[in-house]
Amino acid sequence: DGWRSQQSTFKVTVEVQSPPSDLRSGQTAIIDIVTEKFENVIYLEHEFINKDGDQFFVIDRKGRRRNVELGDQSDMAAEIKSGLQEGEQVEQVDFLKLLESGA
Repeated sequence: DGWRSQQSTFKVTVEVQSPPSDLRSGQTAIIDIVTEKFENVIYLEHEFINKDGDQFFVIDRKGRRRNVELGDQSDMAAEIKSGLQEGEQVEQVDFLKLLESGA
């Protein structure tokens, strides 16, 4: 019930341009509405991005701090404008460690 206050309802009309042959009237569907799309960008979910003052950084697989510049952000992820290359792996933020340090 706690999620209900965060829900929104919109009336939409959907046109299926290439319907599969087994699609029937009255079936339910889950639809993702994409409001903006960016191509050729690197993005990370927020759980991989650390912050120290005004500086954002990630921890790479060798335990090294790597400063990154963020671009566009959503509630789930952020564009990485600089500081990482495609395919590099980073560690998830250790939230328990943050709690222990009082950050």
